[in-house]
Amino acid sequence: MKKIMMVLVSSGLMLTSCTAPMQSGQPANNQSKAEVSQRSSSKKLTSTQEKDRQAIKKLNQQQNSGMVHKDVKLLRKITAKKAKFIHMDGVVQSRDSWINSVKTGSMTYYSGKTKSMTIELHGQTAKAIVHNEVTARINGTRGTWTLRSENNLKKRHGQWLITRSQSFSE
Repeated sequence: MKKIMMVLVSSGLMLTSCTAPMQSGQPANNQSKAEVSQRSSSKKLTSTQEKDRQAIKKLNQQQNSGMVHKDVKLLRKITAKKAKFIHMDGVVQSRDSWINSVKTGSMTYYSGKTKSMTIELHGQTAKAIVHNEVTARINGTRGTWTLRSENNLKKRHGQWLITRSQSFSE
């Protein structure tokens, strides 16, 4: 199975690179990743890969919207029942605990702006590395943070769900 990595940048630029061995001519060891990405950026995605990429991008937008608008129903819809959320301070929450924190206001999100997103597709699973600027009040402290979130996703019954999310301060 081929592993495809896509980089989405807020300016609309997309680079695509095969991280599996290339079919025609393995890149030389001294080539930079940028050169390999640039060289393979012209490769076409299959329609399924493009649909998955768009669905994961939409899921990220839904997560940001759900957090800001305290849309508990939406947050439940886009996260797996056993999902884990690991915050930048190391606190681990179950899906229900995290959604309850959003619902009750102990975590109040005012905005979430995606700066860039890298998506690795692995068949029915994916990993999205998202760089966000988040303004929130967490347990009484308001701030704006630049975060890198590593989101693991799984496709179930045709829908992508977040199964694990870990955030790091940048």
